[in-house]
Amino acid sequence: MSRRLAWMAVGTVAAERKRIGVTPEGAKFAVIGRPLVGPAVLAHPQWVAPLSLFVELLASPSVYELVPIGSKGIYYEWMQLSAANGRQGRACACPLPLFASGGPATSFLISYDRAAEGALRKRAGHLFFSLFAER
Repeated sequence: MSRRLAWMAVGTVAAERKRIGVTPEGAKFAVIGRPLVGPAVLAHPQWVAPLSLFVELLASPSVYELVPIGSKGIYYEWMQLSAANGRQGRACACPLPLFASGGPATSFLISYDRAAEGALRKRAGHLFFSLFAER
């Protein structure tokens, strides 16, 4: 019999520290890590965004919003981020599969200040994938 393990993380944030719907017009977007699920998570650990990188980017003043990629994929999270910022219906393109499940949150979507792109690319390295948004 195989044994399955599951875990859940729960946290709180003060209302004034929430960063939802704060991405300004002109911001850029990227996916950090690759959306993986099941055995692919164990087979390709080099594509999993580390929690330490998530925490570091969360603390960066150049990063406006961070959204973990869940089981519905990059496109779904992009649509949620766009809607939260009053920009519904904008298309996007990314070198990663937009509809692939990222169930265990192996990747995340960020919006960021375009002036910080070089530093963010350097910090994330091979895990940085630009997401191009329709204007």
